[in-house]
Amino acid sequence: MSQDILGKYKDQAEQQAKQKPVETDQPDKGPYKAFGLNQAKDRQLKIDIRDGRGGGMLLSYSYLTRVIYTTGKSLTLCFTDCIITVNGSRLEKLREFLQDEKVRYIQVFNENRFYQPKDEEPVINKIKLIELGKKSPAGKKTKEKTD
Repeated sequence: MSQDILGKYKDQAEQQAKQKPVETDQPDKGPYKAFGLNQAKDRQLKIDIRDGRGGGMLLSYSYLTRVIYTTGKSLTLCFTDCIITVNGSRLEKLREFLQDEKVRYIQVFNENRFYQPKDEEPVINKIKLIELGKKSPAGKKTKEKTD
């Protein structure tokens, strides 16, 4: 007199696996956050600057010498070997968290990767990198990259 207690659930799982997955027009999208914070009490050692395509770079807070800002729309992060310009909207909180070295990452909004953020949320539209000390083809000692 043996009873298969899990048999009913096994049959349900097999039927669900046979069903065709629901198609969506935005399968790879996720929620967007302009920046992420270090939740630990310790200060963050590096900041991850992410482009809108999934790549980026890590920079040390130790080499961040200056932050220049204007009315919540632009931040310029001056590192010893590069300058990062961040353009967007509602960036006031980002500036405050940078001041306390709490920002873990910043990232560009890409409509192909993220859902549209709410109107009151911060958004980064563009990050521009200028590397200092690199010779460009025109003979200047800077190299510019825009994401």
